Amino acid sequence: MALINCPKCGAPYVSDKTFSCPHCTFNVKQYLDDKAKEEALEARRKREEAAAKEKAEKEAELKQRLEDMRKKEIEEEPLPIFPVPFLVGAIIAAVLAIVSLIVAQTAINVVITCVCLFIAVGFFVFFMRNLKVYKEAQADPAKWKEEAYNARMNNLRNSDEPNPDTLEDDI
Repeated sequence: MALINCPKCGAPYVSDKTFSCPHCTFNVKQYLDDKAKEEALEARRKREEAAAKEKAEKEAELKQRLEDMRKKEIEEEPLPIFPVPFLVGAIIAAVLAIVSLIVAQTAINVVITCVCLFIAVGFFVFFMRNLKVYKEAQADPAKWKEEAYNARMNNLRNSDEPNPDTLEDDI
């Protein structure tokens, strides 16, 4: 129990437990109860604002970390190499076809020639397709890396197989 001044008339020595001021009949108890409720609501509002601010800061930090990880993965995305194996395969198959055609004395040599030409064309098509990818990557490496990364992530999201990077060891 404390003695306070009346909030309305200012009369001294009014108990905080009394229902009304003896001088002006102001309802002191109701006033103090309302004031305590307002202070409790204000404290709760401040705690909620602080929690919301902390949550927003954590979310912003998490977003920044995820974006940094994404950028790092994009930077580490390998550029394609010049498709030499396909070109070599096409040349070897074409040479075999020419040699087989030169010595074509039997029907089997003609068949071998056709198969070699078919293989040579296949290797050449693969070479041209990969050469296009190689040139695109050399023209704008940053853009190519980001597109390759996004395509790889979309393939992972759309595949039914589990992602090996997220699997835990069962040891």
